[in-house]
Amino acid sequence: ANAAARLRLWGDASEDGEAPGTPIGQVFEDPGIRHRLDGLREEAGAGGVHSLHARLRDLRDGFWAAVSARRIRIGQQAFVLVVASDITEMRALTE
Repeated sequence: ANAAARLRLWGDASEDGEAPGTPIGQVFEDPGIRHRLDGLREEAGAGGVHSLHARLRDLRDGFWAAVSARRIRIGQQAFVLVVASDITEMRALTE
């Protein structure tokens, strides 16, 4: 996670690049989405998640995000790359 994401989601903006002990799927309120993201970590052939709107937990009240995720490989190690854009204000305007 980048520094802004670590600070907002976990209250930790350390430089080591690691989120402090919380799998990324756990920041999603919907258990189905958590399960899909956990599946990306486990399955080599998993396709990914594209432009999904989801509610995320943070240290405040949570927020809505447009989320895309895909399993990637760097060297011999597999990662899940997640891109999330805050759409809370957009949702409030359209509801």
